[in-house]
Amino acid sequence: LFRSGWRVQGLEPSRQAAAHARGLGLPVIEEFFNATTAAQLARYDVVHLNNVMEHVPNPLVVVRLARELLTPGGLLCLNVPNDFSAFQHTARATLGLAEWWVAPPHHLNYFDFDSLSHLVTKAGFSIAERGTSFPMELFLLMGLDYTTNPELGLACHNQRKRFDLGLEN
Repeated sequence: LFRSGWRVQGLEPSRQAAAHARGLGLPVIEEFFNATTAAQLARYDVVHLNNVMEHVPNPLVVVRLARELLTPGGLLCLNVPNDFSAFQHTARATLGLAEWWVAPPHHLNYFDFDSLSHLVTKAGFSIAERGTSFPMELFLLMGLDYTTNPELGLACHNQRKRFDLGLEN
């Protein structure tokens, strides 16, 4: 059991990320989420796909697999980068930057509220809530170019996480 009383099961293809999760005491299977691994999993009240959908060749297949893992009334929580947002377009136009968020071959898909909503409703879900996190592009507009400086990028990302977690609390 995890701290909050939830029984959890992680599925993570990255060796480094899986090791980090295990270090936090979480059970993790080090594999990709696909029909083969889904068939080996239990049924869950919640399936959380965090920063997954932008990496998969067929997001609809993945969402439908996740639906099959849910108990009746279960919830699917998807988190994706908010790419091609107004903040990104403004930062690009104002600062003359390239589209830094376009990241092939790692990112195969790009979502906004409408396209992600369409995806989940096409898979048979109804939308309970939509939200967004602190837009990293605000740092760019405040003069902190994290796109060319990995150390600054990490610092800005950590500030964004603190902001988002503070709002949640």
